[in-house]
Amino acid sequence: MAEDGRRLLNSLEGQLITIDGKKLKGSNPTSRGNSGLFILNAWVSDHSICIGQTKVMDKSNEITAIPQLLDELELSGSTVSIDAMGCQHEIADQIVEAQANYILALKGNQGDWYEEVQEAFNYGRIEAQDEQWEYDHGRYETRRCEVMTATGYLSPKFTQRWSSVRQFVRLTAQRTLSVRSVRQLPLRQGIISPVVLTLVPASSTS
Repeated sequence: MAEDGRRLLNSLEGQLITIDGKKLKGSNPTSRGNSGLFILNAWVSDHSICIGQTKVMDKSNEITAIPQLLDELELSGSTVSIDAMGCQHEIADQIVEAQANYILALKGNQGDWYEEVQEAFNYGRIEAQDEQWEYDHGRYETRRCEVMTATGYLSPKFTQRWSSVRQFVRLTAQRTLSVRSVRQLPLRQGIISPVVLTLVPASSTS
């Protein structure tokens, strides 16, 4: 399937590539000592085409499998998006060396890194933002994306290892089911290499 996907696309330049690990259905970790089978996929988001995949024994091994999968792809000019499992400076360096950009997610359990980005958003200046609304089956959801520069907000602890980081991104969402039921969805944060997200300048929405 991955080879067919690569043949359909002449180039990945300008494409968003999402690296995503999924456990196969029917792979029961309690049966006959099976620990479960995970597949790490590389998807071209705009076309919903798989261009690469590799098997991993369990989710914890994704960190070592991601570099192997990236090595199989011609990433030049593309942007690679990976969840918090892939937020490793070695992986970021590999993507930049391939002349590509990255968007890497951060989670609260990543300690100082997550707190540093959160602190920047608390006191820094939002440079660009976008907001979208969706109504479906009685559910109203608002999503906001905010971007700010990382310059001046990275402490020396991270500057050396993460020299390619140029921007921070924060995603927030609120879901309304009824007048009495409003739910704040989990906060998401991430880091971005030299690629600049095309959003509305924050000053124009104030």
